[in-house]
Amino acid sequence: MRRYVQMGVMASVVVLIGLADVQAVTMYLTTRDTSKITLAGVTFERGDIVEYDTVAGTASLFFSGRQYFRNSDGDTGVAENIDALYVYPDGRMLLSTDSTARLGASTLKFEPGDVVLFDMAADTASLFFDGNGTGSLFRTSGWNRGATEDVDAFHLMDNGHYLLSTSGDARLGANHVSLKPGDIVEYDPVNDLASVYFASTLFRTAGGDPVGPAAINVDGASMLDGDLLLSVAESTARLGAPPNMLTFRDGDIVLYDRLTDEAFVFFSEDMLHCTERDIDGLSVLAMVEGPPPGIPEPVTACGLCLGLAGLVRYVRRRRA
Repeated sequence: MRRYVQMGVMASVVVLIGLADVQAVTMYLTTRDTSKITLAGVTFERGDIVEYDTVAGTASLFFSGRQYFRNSDGDTGVAENIDALYVYPDGRMLLSTDSTARLGASTLKFEPGDVVLFDMAADTASLFFDGNGTGSLFRTSGWNRGATEDVDAFHLMDNGHYLLSTSGDARLGANHVSLKPGDIVEYDPVNDLASVYFASTLFRTAGGDPVGPAAINVDGASMLDGDLLLSVAESTARLGAPPNMLTFRDGDIVLYDRLTDEAFVFFSEDMLHCTERDIDGLSVLAMVEGPPPGIPEPVTACGLCLGLAGLVRYVRRRRA
């Protein structure tokens, strides 16, 4: 608790004194909850993507599921659960759903293992990653392509590789890599090679021991300056080397440093106003901007303390 208080105070100080350069971080969040969630005054529901500016402490509805998802007749009004998400700087997105869905004016039909490239401006959708049926990149038990899986976390790396996680056991790559629901795998689509980027056994029990390989399910992943951002499906999880393990919830976003085995709350579910407050998909964009304008109002400052807690060490490291 002491660490979080210190980080929250430091986050507000960073904003109030005004650095020469400020790391502006925009988060895109989805929820699987059927109840509506409110973030910074904006209400969203299953199938929506909310955009949150961590510097201004403001939110807006980025994507309305009922406006773009379609039924078998091609009509809009359907709310699918987006369980994997990546947003490009130009506003296009990569997404996956946890059930069969249809998207775009041409009504592209896709499955839970697929990742779709969607352009809101043009209302066009195309298959980006095939994770279903005969064309699937996932492997069967005999290591042939064609297994059907559910992708529930996805991030496009700067090197063109994919970070992804699945809701069940899966196999990927010509080098035959197996992954559990708590694993995040790095996949090279050019060479069809996979490697475990984050192992599920890094999660800890209450006593500090590694959990079983399938005990925790990662259902959101992104990156910020080389560090991993993740969320989980379980109500409570622990991450980081003892004795400084971080205990967090399924509505929290955690920043994890693989080199030091340290974990910090980057975004607290206390910012979300609803009963369940689960984050099912996340994507983060960062850019350097000029000094922040003025001193924020008290409510905004409170939001900054919560939302930017994990960012303090990131800014400090970049300026070192």
